[in-house]
Amino acid sequence: MSYLKLFSFKWVFFGGGYFVSAAGLVKLFSASCRERFSGLANLFSGVLNIYIGTWFQTLCPSLNMLEYRRAFVAINLTSQVVGFLASIAAIFIFTKSAFFWLLGILVGQALGAIMSWVYFLKIIQKSEVKAPAPEAPQSENLFFNKTAFLFYLPIAVTTALMWGQSQSYRLIVESKMGAESLATLAVGLGVATSIAGLVESLVNQYFYPRYYATISQEGPELRARAWQVLSLHSLSVYIPTMIFVAVGAQFLLRILVSSRFEDSLTVVAWGAAIEFFRMTTNLIYAVSQSEMKTRATILPYGLGAGVVVVGLWWVSQLEPVTTAYVPGILVLAGLFGCGAMFLRMKQILTIKLDIQFIGWVRLYSAPLAGMLLVSHLAQTLFTSIVICSVFGGYLLWAIWRLQLRIEAITKTP
Repeated sequence: MSYLKLFSFKWVFFGGGYFVSAAGLVKLFSASCRERFSGLANLFSGVLNIYIGTWFQTLCPSLNMLEYRRAFVAINLTSQVVGFLASIAAIFIFTKSAFFWLLGILVGQALGAIMSWVYFLKIIQKSEVKAPAPEAPQSENLFFNKTAFLFYLPIAVTTALMWGQSQSYRLIVESKMGAESLATLAVGLGVATSIAGLVESLVNQYFYPRYYATISQEGPELRARAWQVLSLHSLSVYIPTMIFVAVGAQFLLRILVSSRFEDSLTVVAWGAAIEFFRMTTNLIYAVSQSEMKTRATILPYGLGAGVVVVGLWWVSQLEPVTTAYVPGILVLAGLFGCGAMFLRMKQILTIKLDIQFIGWVRLYSAPLAGMLLVSHLAQTLFTSIVICSVFGGYLLWAIWRLQLRIEAITKTP
């Protein structure tokens, strides 16, 4: 089976098993030599987390991308349940420490990776029975060649620039304004980031497989139309959700964090704008991958990172130094980066945003502003849950209605 040459899976799990054993032995041995070996045990824990987690997060979501959704859900759920039970068992059998909790989670992820790989074997076997694939030349390297290098090197550069745009503020804020100021920002932005991450993950899992299946067809017109449909589906989720986060910040802080962090209220609203531009930029970024021109993304992300660096330098020169301008700088960086990304991708592929449909999205999102009228009810956890449930139910209804509208718009005559 020629496709199986793409992976050397036995070495993956032999290596993973070696690291698990080594980390466990070091951790147990460090009980008597804690000062000398605890750092090494933590290092192995980090290596394991990256190593096994990467394989699981690569193989399992790939099933969903290939539209094997039932298998994806079943394997993902099994991995989570097994990991949770293994973590509980580990801390009761050995000791109550973060290391053994992490080890249990990795057991679940390793099982999920194995199950995903076995399922892939069955898919490959069935596909090769129907249409045997020709053997690739022995000299052909599928991963380490000039074409692949020119594709993934810009991705590595843009990843660093993305970090500079979204996370570099932490270094300046902590060094110039103190850990307490950083905590206030981190809590507010963290609420928006966690919700946005969940929403983006759901969009990626549900809508992106259709997009990738469509762009495999020939013709830039079809790929442009595929992105157009993807943008409609994605923005119809992103816009109302981030409006919900912005206007309902007071209720969300009460539920997800604590009333003690009311100082982060404004930061949550800023965070919703930051996350909206980040998700929209990622949406536009998908064009570069469909056209195999990832180098074009360096300039937009570089512009965003540059705005953050210049803005934070300006803030650090103020007397007294304040964090009040930091969220605004991050929003401005996101706006510039998103705009530059759209203009750059438009040079590669003829894409456009449906302004009329975005108007409909804003219209459906308008009732969410009612949360501002009842903000005085965010005094208790119970009332906050009730208000979020009512408006959250409307949010889901609005997204559902927008999806139906998109299906009607994009339906092929």
